Amino acid sequence: MNRAGLILNEIGLGPLMDRILKHYLGPVCRALYPRLLSSGFEAHHSFIVSYSLETDRSLGVHDDNSEVTINISLSNQYTGADLALYHHARVANPQLEKKERYCWRVSRAGNMLIHPGEMLHEVLPLESGDRMGLIMWIRSNHFRTTHGCPLCGRTDQLIYENGPDGKERTRDPCHDPNPHPQCHDPNPRPPCDGEASNKRQCVRHFQKIRKAR
Repeated sequence: MNRAGLILNEIGLGPLMDRILKHYLGPVCRALYPRLLSSGFEAHHSFIVSYSLETDRSLGVHDDNSEVTINISLSNQYTGADLALYHHARVANPQLEKKERYCWRVSRAGNMLIHPGEMLHEVLPLESGDRMGLIMWIRSNHFRTTHGCPLCGRTDQLIYENGPDGKERTRDPCHDPNPHPQCHDPNPRPPCDGEASNKRQCVRHFQKIRKAR
């Protein structure tokens, strides 16, 4: 997990991201990946990541906790830090997979890449400058009730589904009395102890897509 960056919903930009995804990027993703988003999507996790010589210079091989990931470049002045894309795989140890590399390098800020969350990828070492990107993880209940949570494989008690009372669940995966026992993020992060500093890095941050007013 990146040490530098921020979660957009925590600074009041959740509704803006809802509208962007619902009216613009969401339909594009559904058209590109009907296998993953044929019945739409219910939630997103949108955040900004930053790479610099003083913080994170790279990010190891991983998949995303999403059905589809949107990656938008926000910077120009850097060298290195290419995004290496590999094959589709949901495996316990992606670093051990035999991979053939395809690198994607933005030419300017504003370039966008859309890929399945199940595609293994990594950010190669930064050589100079600062690299920033906007990441949006799109998630679908319909896909997960059929194929399972990408982290633990379960098809029930999804974060975004409604409870017995018909209301949306607002469970915190770190503190729920019946969490998915194997549902751990593939990228290491400190445990959530209830403090805001750790909660920002915890898997509890999910944004429900609201209907645009």
